[in-house]
Amino acid sequence: MTEDISSAHFLAKVRARDAAAIERLVRAYTGHLHNAALGMGFDAEAAEELTQDTFITLYDKAPGFEGRSSFSTYLYAILYRKGMEKRREYARMRNTTQ
Repeated sequence: MTEDISSAHFLAKVRARDAAAIERLVRAYTGHLHNAALGMGFDAEAAEELTQDTFITLYDKAPGFEGRSSFSTYLYAILYRKGMEKRREYARMRNTTQ
């Protein structure tokens, strides 16, 4: 039987950086996050990069996840922040090349 990825026990595994648990999250959310990044106006390459950056940040910050929101909300918030950082980066690059 597969453990529900929203269960408290599963989320405890993610907070402990359990490789199998994080791999399940990556498999479950990669497509959703990639599509959300595309919906934010990024091209496919940038969307893939944002998705990867989101999971890297998740890994780095997983021990601090308190469970006050759903894990999907947490992931989308990370993606949104990373996307806004990337937009600022693009704007700085445009301003320096003009």
